[in-house]
Amino acid sequence: MLSERKRLEPTLYDELKPYSTDPAYFVTFTAIEKVGINPSNAFSTPIGIYAYSLKDLWKHWIAGNFFFGRDRPYVNLLKVNTTKILHLKNYSFNTKDLSILQARYDSVKNVTDLSFEAFLKDTRAATAKETNLYSNTSDGAVLWNLTFRIARKLASDNSKAFTVRWNTLFRELGYDAIYDTSSIIHLLQSSQAVFFTPSSYKLIGRFKNKNLIVNDSDYWGTKEQPFWYPGENPAVDIAITTVIDSQKKVLLVKRKQDGSWALPGSFIHTDSEKGEPFNWGREAPKQAAIRVLTEKTKLYLGGLRSIGEKIRFVGKFDSKTKDSRNNKEAWSASYFFTIHFDDASEIDLQKIGAQAEASDAKWFALNEVPKLAFGHNGLIRQILNK
Repeated sequence: MLSERKRLEPTLYDELKPYSTDPAYFVTFTAIEKVGINPSNAFSTPIGIYAYSLKDLWKHWIAGNFFFGRDRPYVNLLKVNTTKILHLKNYSFNTKDLSILQARYDSVKNVTDLSFEAFLKDTRAATAKETNLYSNTSDGAVLWNLTFRIARKLASDNSKAFTVRWNTLFRELGYDAIYDTSSIIHLLQSSQAVFFTPSSYKLIGRFKNKNLIVNDSDYWGTKEQPFWYPGENPAVDIAITTVIDSQKKVLLVKRKQDGSWALPGSFIHTDSEKGEPFNWGREAPKQAAIRVLTEKTKLYLGGLRSIGEKIRFVGKFDSKTKDSRNNKEAWSASYFFTIHFDDASEIDLQKIGAQAEASDAKWFALNEVPKLAFGHNGLIRQILNK
C-alpha cells in the first residue's frame, strides 16, 4: 500500500500536514486563484466562504472519500480570525437571539401571519419532520431553519436576495462564522464551516490541487480484480423520475468506461482498506443515494428541504443486479432507491449534467429507455412500470 504522503501531491501534503491537527485551520476549494464572498450566490444558503475543518477533513481526504468541491484546481488554507463563532451542534436559544429574530419577523409579518411564538413552534415541528438522513431536533437545527424562513420573508420570499439577508441576519445575531459538525448546513457534510465576513478568516496559503492516488493495490481495483473488497461490495442505484411534457421520464447517465447508459449509482463509501472486508460505518445506503443525486447528475438540491422524506428505499438486489464484474471472490449488491420530482420540488430539472464516472446525463421516456448496464432495465420494469 502507498504511504499516506503519496496519496496527495507531495507539495500539497507537505504544506498542509503541519496544520492537520489544529482546529483553527480550514480549507476551501476554488476554481480561481481567489477567495471571496460572491453576493450572487447560486445556492440556497447564506452567502459566505464555505470551508472544511482541516482536522476533520484530513483522514477522509487522504482516503479519497467524496466531498463537495474536492476536484477544484485550488486549495486555500484559512485560519480563523474571530471569536464570534456559532457552533450549531451545541447551540441553545437565548433571550438576546430570540429578541432579535422576533423583531425581524415582526417587521415583515402580515396580519394573517402567525405570531412569532407560533412561528417558532411551527418551525420546530417542521424541523422535527425533516428526517433527511439524521433525526435532528436540536436548537441549532431549528435556528438554521428559523433564520432561513425569516430571511425569505425579509427578501420577499422567492428573491435570491434572501441569501444576502440570511448572512446579515446571522451577523445581526453577533456571529461572524458558523461551525457545524452535525450535518445541519448540508446533509452530506458531517463537518462544515461558513465565514460571513472577510475579516473572520485569514488566508494562509494557496496550493495547486491534484487528483488523489487511491488505487494503489496491484490486485484489488484492477482489471484482474475490479472490486476493492473481498465478498460483498455494497452499492446504491437510484431511479430519478419526473414528468416532462406529460411523459414520465427517468434520468440516466452514460458511463465513461464503456459508453453504456445506466441508472445513477455508486459504491458505498467505507474506511476499509483495499483487500479487507467491507465494514459499515462511513456511509449509510440512504446517505450514499442522496450523494449520488449530486455527485453523478449535478442536480442541485439546496432548495429541497425534505429530500429525506421524498427518497424511497425499494429493496436490496443481489442476483437481480447483473454486474459483469462479479466473480467468486468479490461481487456487488445494490441498495435500490427511487425519488420523484414534481413542479413543487424547488429544483430545476433541466440543469442536469454529468460528472465523476459519467460522461453524459439525460432524461428518457420510460418507453424509450435503451439497453442499460447492470441489468437496470429489469429494475426499471419491475419498479417504475407498476
